[in-house]
Amino acid sequence: MYMLVGNKIIDYTLVNSGYNVINIGVLSSQEDFINAAIETDADLIMVSSLYGHGEIDCRGMRENALSQVLRIYYFMLGGNIVVGKQDFEETEAKIYRYGF
Repeated sequence: MYMLVGNKIIDYTLVNSGYNVINIGVLSSQEDFINAAIETDADLIMVSSLYGHGEIDCRGMRENALSQVLRIYYFMLGGNIVVGKQDFEETEAKIYRYGF
């Protein structure tokens, strides 16, 4: 039996759609994301959060990535972005300010 959860679903779907995916696993730091993007010359950093801390994990990630490389990345965030009930519009505005 093969279970697909979170990042594995995204990985499976994108790979089967013809994309080259580097899945760095769960509970990865910003440094892990940025290093993988640099090493693979990535066009996109995609963060999937199931544990609800995506908003916290992504604070400053765009600036940190862009300060280390000379190219523009696309940033995407999905999943359970915050813990608990929070206003969607406020959360969305924060994520946009982070460059996602």
